[in-house]
Amino acid sequence: MSKATATCAPVAKAYGACVASSYEDISKGVCSSEFEAFKNCVTNAMGRKW
Repeated sequence: MSKATATCAPVAKAYGACVASSYEDISKGVCSSEFEAFKNCVTNAMGRKW
């Protein structure tokens, strides 16, 4: 898990920034591209699908 955390930190930061920037007006799909990038990064770093 620490490898995934280190590897995906920039992608996680981008996702967090997206959520933070639209938290007052958040709706489904607003940060979907950032979330997918984060999910793919973690999946690849962990070596398995969730």
